[in-house]
Amino acid sequence: MHRALGLTEIVATIVETGSASLDFLRSCLLVNKVFSHEAARLIWKECGLGQAYISPQIGRLVKTLSENAQRAQYYANFVQTLCIIQNKRDIWQEHLSSLEFPRLKNFHLQDTEMTGPPIDLKDLALPYAQGSLEEFSICKSSVLVISDCFLEILSSHTSPKLKKLRLFRLQHTTVSKDGLVRFLTNTNPLVELDISCLDKCWSQKAFQCILLRFCNLVYLSLPDIPDDWILSPSKNDTNVQPAFPNLRTLCVGVTEQGLEPLARNAPALETLELSLQDHPPSPHILLAAAGFTKLRRLTINFGQSSKIYGEDLLLLSQECPCLTFLCIQSKKWGYPKGLDISDNLIEEVAQNLTELTTLTICIDPPSPLTQRAVYSVIRHCKDISYLHMSCDFNCRETVDGVPEFTSAKMLSMALLLNEDGPIADANEELANRLRKRFVLLTPAMKYLYLQSRNWHWEIEIDPASSHIRDEY
Repeated sequence: MHRALGLTEIVATIVETGSASLDFLRSCLLVNKVFSHEAARLIWKECGLGQAYISPQIGRLVKTLSENAQRAQYYANFVQTLCIIQNKRDIWQEHLSSLEFPRLKNFHLQDTEMTGPPIDLKDLALPYAQGSLEEFSICKSSVLVISDCFLEILSSHTSPKLKKLRLFRLQHTTVSKDGLVRFLTNTNPLVELDISCLDKCWSQKAFQCILLRFCNLVYLSLPDIPDDWILSPSKNDTNVQPAFPNLRTLCVGVTEQGLEPLARNAPALETLELSLQDHPPSPHILLAAAGFTKLRRLTINFGQSSKIYGEDLLLLSQECPCLTFLCIQSKKWGYPKGLDISDNLIEEVAQNLTELTTLTICIDPPSPLTQRAVYSVIRHCKDISYLHMSCDFNCRETVDGVPEFTSAKMLSMALLLNEDGPIADANEELANRLRKRFVLLTPAMKYLYLQSRNWHWEIEIDPASSHIRDEY
């Protein structure tokens, strides 16, 4: 095939003879047709993935449609993945709806800046909700509306091949509680499900439906779950099967009381994202998270008046030694208070979590941690690339001497200081001394961020400044 596509013999024959027989020309046309078909099949398998991909963009397909509708349909016949990330509604609402995508398997729509009157997703889903569809994803829109009719179209037109459904960060929904339950009852069991934006129609009946029907889930993102909704297998009953034996990723809002039985229902979980902003304080949420012994990624966004205990953090590091990503933070409220957290404890945690690549521990100032905690993480976590920590970091004490160890993979560090305002003598001289120190300590690091309650200092570390090393 590769030799035929090179066309070397064909070109040589034409040049040598100056003519070609009818049969030979037919062979040329056949080769050209095969080449065109195979090239289009490969090039147009994916459309609209972004500039980083070699696949064509949506604009290319729309332009072809305006010039030659037959040619555009020819390309659309090959599309298996269609990704629309833009805010021009006429591109996909008017133009693309005139095309058919018979091989479409994956459809993604992300409309972050779209404006105008609301659009019911049922008006957009029909051209793409078809029997071949395996993945349907819509996110980040303030205009698109999810309705009962949309869910009905999705379940009736895509079954039985639909395996992945993600609906998130959508501001408008008219889905009823019965409509959601009906969809979860009628659609075939999925392997990925994100309905985190459907909090207004979320009910215990819908959750029970997921528990009973979707045992093969690998990814699950849900609205908040009240504690009394969760089915808990008895600790003494070894015959009870977990509800989600294959689940790898769970994103949900739940308290520490609800998280404990979830751990027994998802024994293989590797990624856990918890949102506690709308829940009562859960001071022992780290202890509950330690029940997921196979965790590799843990993110907790705390709510108001939260606290964490050092002994719980230590137990988490002991029970989940495979963690590579640990993030303890707050997006909306102040940072959680840290109780019994010390430099020595952070060193023990770092010794247990040697595979960490990202660590964020933001607790309410004043933090009892010092630069010793920072050095402990760098010393024991050889793969760490990002560190964000609350600590009483003394810049003047930090800049002297040759470091005993280095971190080859650290790219960025952010330190939340105890100061309410700027660091004393925060000038270019101090910045240069810090650069010299961190070029030695973290030779690959690009940025050092120093923060306080109302002050921020960004210091660019130039890894190319190798001459700095000679000064020590």
